[in-house]
Formats: sequence, C-alpha cells, structure tokens
Amino acid sequence: MKQKRQHKSSKPNTKNREPFILPYKKFKWAAITVLPILALALIASWVSHHPYFKIQQVEIKKHHAPLHNRELSVILLPYMGHSLFSLDTEKLQTELEYMGWVKHAAVRKKWPHTLSIEIQPQNPVAKWEHHGLVDKYGNVFQPEDSIPSNIPLIISNTKNLKTALDAVAAINEDAIPSRLSLTKLKIENDKLCQFSLDNGLTLLSVCKKIKQVLPQFLAAYPKVFSEKSPDGAYVDLRYPNGFAVKRRVNE
Repeated sequence: MKQKRQHKSSKPNTKNREPFILPYKKFKWAAITVLPILALALIASWVSHHPYFKIQQVEIKKHHAPLHNRELSVILLPYMGHSLFSLDTEKLQTELEYMGWVKHAAVRKKWPHTLSIEIQPQNPVAKWEHHGLVDKYGNVFQPEDSIPSNIPLIISNTKNLKTALDAVAAINEDAIPSRLSLTKLKIENDKLCQFSLDNGLTLLSVCKKIKQVLPQFLAAYPKVFSEKSPDGAYVDLRYPNGFAVKRRVNE
C-alpha cells in the first residue's frame, strides 16, 4: 500500500512567536532626539513665514549713482512682501550689478524686515566711440540712459585705448586748473594725440609726451591768447623747445 506524502507548509509558524516590542530605553532616546528637532523645524517654519519678518522697507545708498528710482523699483518690487529668511542676497546682487551704472552692489538683511542696499556706481572718464563709456581702468559699460555730457569723446582703436586714457588723465590733471576742459581726443597713426578743448582750441602732441610738454604751453597760454580768442587756433606741441600756433586765416 502506498503511503501519502506529507507536504510541508511554506507558511511560518506564528503560534509560538512573541510580538516585537520596542525596548523602552530605545524608544525613550528616539523620542528625546527626534521630538526637539521636529519642534525646532516647526518653530523655524512658523517664524520664517510670520508677517513680522516680511520685507517692508528698503534702504538704498547710491553714492551719487545716476540711477532713477523707477529703474530700481523694477528689480526690487518682486522682493517686497517676501520673508528675509528666504531672500537670496546673491541673486538680488547679481540683478542689481547687471544695471549699466552699477559697478558693485552689496545687499544685506537688517532684521526684522528691512533690506539694505549699497551701490557703488561706475565712474566714467570718457565716451569711447562706438563702444560705450569707459572708466580709468579701461572697463567699458553701456548704460541705458543718463549718459553724461561733460566727459570727453575718445576716438581710437582697442589697441590704443590705454594710451588714450593715460593722455586724458594727463591733460585733465594739468588743464583743469587753467579752466580748460577736454571735449575730444583722437589718436592718429597710433601715436599722435589730437586734443579738442572746450574753448575751441586744438592741441597736437605725441601721446606719451603730453605730460611733459603741456605745462610749458599752459604757462604761456595767458600771454599767447591775451588779445585773440583761442577759438579755432591750432597748437603743435611736438617741437623740442616750444610750440607753434596756427590761427584761422581770417584772423
């Protein structure tokens, strides 16, 4: 007679297994660790969203930067009413420095609800033809508006820009005490500088020698033009021991 095979059940025997119980000490330490962290997170979330910490006012120090409030408002308005906790100061600083007249911007949080902004403006020394404005270091920028009219125009290529800026600095340093202002500088043949002054006078000099030859001319200037107007006069400063003055034919 064949005996029936007994099949073992794949189901685990749970009759004699005791239920898992978290030890009291482990539960106690888990609660001590987790609950304070959870409480702090809830408090931080509540504080960061509290209306008291929302941006309510903005302090701006512009250092005479030619910026209009409407230009700044376009950038700052989207941040008003947001919490200081969530403010990305680097992002706002980048947006401000993208403006043409801004050289550097510093953004700080003043608790509980004030945004402090300090703007260092660009300081142009000349207009560079077809390029924009340029500072004394050769940095070029292009403001959207408010281009000053009291700075000279530079006509030169990129290679001669530094030479042009050095010449502008030299003539401004010596000519301003004599109440003469430079209106235009044109570099010819990579070495000759032609200066146009606001009184109609034109000076021609080797660019790199303008610092040496200009004081001699300015010392003689009151006598040379004591009776006749300098308007339209042309002064060649390339002579080793002096200068030559050419006047209009009708004079």
